[in-house]
Amino acid sequence: VYSRGTGDRNKTLATLPEQTRRIFIMSRYENKPYKEIAETLGMTTKGVEYHISQALKKLHANLKDYIPLLVFLSYMN
Repeated sequence: VYSRGTGDRNKTLATLPEQTRRIFIMSRYENKPYKEIAETLGMTTKGVEYHISQALKKLHANLKDYIPLLVFLSYMN
């Protein structure tokens, strides 16, 4: 189930607009703060927040079937 969820997450990320995907990866995978992302890409932090919000909405919509499982597993640890 985990690998399927990861595959679905990666497929969802691939469908995001390039700028949104890049910002999401910089934030979530590279752990860069919004301010640093904004400076790197020449945009405002509000612009970064917008792109993160759009990415999270799409991920949530496409991965909603996994949420109960993740909640369950989080209580197991």
